[in-house]
Amino acid sequence: MERLFSEVFSTLKLKDDLSLLMDDVLVTRVVRSKAGDSLTIHISSDHIIDKASLKITGNEIRKQILKGADVRLR
Repeated sequence: MERLFSEVFSTLKLKDDLSLLMDDVLVTRVVRSKAGDSLTIHISSDHIIDKASLKITGNEIRKQILKGADVRLR
């Protein structure tokens, strides 16, 4: 089941430019490690998202939502 990134991470606060970039991105799958210390988020988008933006978004998810767990956006 695919859901919009903004629905899955509704409490996440991003800068305006990142928020616009992630606005129409779909989250296709979320995988948590058995140990619970990492999260992999699979996303789909009609436009190209640069690696730096993905890294910043992952860092914000780590800081704001997961409180330090490892996050990978694919």
